[in-house]
Amino acid sequence: MPKQTPREALVALVQPALDNANATAPSHSQLAAETLVFLPFDTVIPRADKGSFLRPKVYAAFEDVIDGVYAALEGDAGTDSPKRSFASVEEALSFVHDVVHSTIGGDHATLEATTDLFDYGLDSLQASRIRNALLRVSRSAGKQATNWFADHSLIRASTSAAPS
Repeated sequence: MPKQTPREALVALVQPALDNANATAPSHSQLAAETLVFLPFDTVIPRADKGSFLRPKVYAAFEDVIDGVYAALEGDAGTDSPKRSFASVEEALSFVHDVVHSTIGGDHATLEATTDLFDYGLDSLQASRIRNALLRVSRSAGKQATNWFADHSLIRASTSAAPS
């Protein structure tokens, strides 16, 4: 039986191409590593004679995979995902800071707890990605509103408003 490559290793292999594609793509159409799905080599993807993908057939064939990616992004993929609570506000601030920085990028040193994230360059897609990343690790039973970052655009405000 062939040995499987860990997902993290596959992401690392394609990350330079992903970064290159995202460098020239508008922010609303950039690809996020957490949305990548690696299929087995012999997976058949429906194609037209000219080689293009047959979108409706692809959507139908991979509906469960696509739904699974969205569920995982929104924190709904199973109850066995590790949840955490924070021992202090500083620990929560550090965690949120790291999530924000890994999503937006920029100068790590200039991203402070009082930095307005929209002034820092946050767009609505990135806000959604950050919100979903925080929901995936939150012990909260409820969901934050989809416009949560509009009301909590500072890391400190996001941390104090976030459930533990």
